[in-house]
Amino acid sequence: MQTIQLYVDGQRVEMFSDESIQLTSSIQDVRDISKIFTDYSQTFNIPASKTNNKIFKHYYNNAIQNGYDARFRSTAIIELNHTPFRKGTIRLNRVKMKNNKPYSYELTFFGSIVSLSRILGDDRLKNLDLSAYNHEWTYDNVLEGLETGLEFNGDAAAVIYPLISPKRRFIFDSDPAYSPIPNYANIGGATANGGILPQDLKPAIRLLRIIEAVEDKYPLTFSRDFFGTTLFQDLYMWMHRGAGQISYSEGEQTANISNWALDSENSTCSPFENRINFLGDYFTFTATNSNTVNYVQALIEFEVTPAQLDVQFSYKIVDLVSDEILFEETNVEGVRNAAYILTATEGDDSRDYQIQVQLSTDEGSGFVAYDARWYIVTYFIRPTDNNVDCSTAQLYFSENQTMIGDVLFKNQTPDLKIIDLLTGLFKMFNLTAYVNDAGTIVVDTLDNYYGSYNSATKHHISKYVKVDDSVIERVPLYGNIDFKFMDPSTFFSVEFEERNGEQFGTEYFNVIIEGEYIDGGNYEIKLPFEKIIYERLTDAFDDSSTPACYGWFVSKDEEPIKGNPLLFFNVNEDVPDENMYLRSADGITNSSLSSYNRPSNVNSDETQTLNFDQENDEFNLVFNEESLFKNYYQTYIESVFNQYNRITKIKALLPIKVLTKYELKDRFIINGESYKINSITSNLLNGNSEVELIEDI
Repeated sequence: MQTIQLYVDGQRVEMFSDESIQLTSSIQDVRDISKIFTDYSQTFNIPASKTNNKIFKHYYNNAIQNGYDARFRSTAIIELNHTPFRKGTIRLNRVKMKNNKPYSYELTFFGSIVSLSRILGDDRLKNLDLSAYNHEWTYDNVLEGLETGLEFNGDAAAVIYPLISPKRRFIFDSDPAYSPIPNYANIGGATANGGILPQDLKPAIRLLRIIEAVEDKYPLTFSRDFFGTTLFQDLYMWMHRGAGQISYSEGEQTANISNWALDSENSTCSPFENRINFLGDYFTFTATNSNTVNYVQALIEFEVTPAQLDVQFSYKIVDLVSDEILFEETNVEGVRNAAYILTATEGDDSRDYQIQVQLSTDEGSGFVAYDARWYIVTYFIRPTDNNVDCSTAQLYFSENQTMIGDVLFKNQTPDLKIIDLLTGLFKMFNLTAYVNDAGTIVVDTLDNYYGSYNSATKHHISKYVKVDDSVIERVPLYGNIDFKFMDPSTFFSVEFEERNGEQFGTEYFNVIIEGEYIDGGNYEIKLPFEKIIYERLTDAFDDSSTPACYGWFVSKDEEPIKGNPLLFFNVNEDVPDENMYLRSADGITNSSLSSYNRPSNVNSDETQTLNFDQENDEFNLVFNEESLFKNYYQTYIESVFNQYNRITKIKALLPIKVLTKYELKDRFIINGESYKINSITSNLLNGNSEVELIEDI
């Protein structure tokens, strides 16, 4: 007979002498292969003694101020004969009363790992502090992020700008006479109209940096058994919260429209008369009055077209000479137009103007890029009859302009719960987790967790087994197991499903033996992530292969979409001929790339894919068999589905030296046969245990 010691928030609880705690332990049940389990107890009671009333602050009396808050769990430690056994949390369920006095408290114990969902709650990625990775949204930063990466805290590529387009389709055409196509970006064009624009890209962050941000915000520490592997280091999450191009502003952002270029002009005056002069972000004009010679006025018509028509912005047309606002609109969307006539004040010979357009956006605005236009008609008017003698019409454009600001990661993170990210990773790589004695959550693949028979700790329990009562059961099986991502929403993935009748990257594991399906139900493992198909580009000019491979994150109708969170391997790809280009929005700067960050479903050494089934490697154009299913699920599933496998249910009187030392990855040896532990339910007071075992095949 053991004695149980229970500590709640560091204080020892008094126990009934005959009350036990019945605890069930399981790491991964064969009945539900996608879920991670942990210790949990049936309800048990402790006396409402003076000590316990103090610990639980007389919970039965709701009139007590600052009493015990049962909405939250308390930390707990269980010891057996003063030997550490389990750490976790306690839930207070109720207080039993007798004769209107407290008699006992009913409690439930939960193992440490189950508290993940309690700690993280419904918090989303945007609640994490990723401000260390904020950076100026400049041409140089985007170029560095595309070619190599942006360094933060010693990580040379903590943030990258992968070749994924949220709007325009990328093509490669080295034809010097290439003519631009609307909504297409010719990334192989060195001409003024060629190249990738900064607003064509969004950043991505190394996934490990997000794990670290979770550890910084919450009382959690994850081991690096899996998270520290080279494979995990190569995983990135694309920072894409909303459809279309990047948004980055914090607080109000303002910009004066500049980079005006004359597109066309037409004059009926002879000789030619030009009274408009652009100086940076404004133009000058002088209006006149006269009774003897032609006087001058100008009709100015302004138009601005945002890259995204559904985002709000404000603008005003200002005369810098008088500081007068000539026209203003606030919090508008879509294409906007304004008109004004520049005249001299009555009684004055002339008036000088300096006309500037000022844009502004509120915090979090998606207003990133825009085109603007001035159509200006200068009228020379006869004072004798006030009719137009001649005129000069000029059209000026300012194209592909961007708002200056910072990339703020709190505005970029995908709309995903933190717990859903972790759950998705666990399902993707068949991970399992447990809390070690140091309080670290050990995360590793299930295959690594169980290890081999030779490396496992073994407990010989034959002499403790009650031979008079045991059951051998058929392992619950599934005839079909579907491994899936979220339903495809991007252009090439939808096209693939329509052509092939199945989704790219999925695995439909059908257990067929000698032409017959095994007797089992259906099971689905679905990840909360998007699966996209990347496109390797050929040169449309000479049909040669290029090093360019990109992702196009738009709908079947080629419209920007929000989609689902995207994970990918990053491969820094050389560009041997340096024939891929990034061009600044104003067209002034054009950089040839020596390398770029290529998003991929396959890691750099081609030893692992992010597909559940073997699929075509979009870059190398060969099938890659190193799937998620093959490398993380197949061994476990094949051992469970082996025809020789059984669930063996036994009862045993396990001594304290076994109860306090076994781990669920250990092997129990019975009469020379090795078994893995599926679950154990133990009476901690007397050691009676019901054990479910599966064959160690």
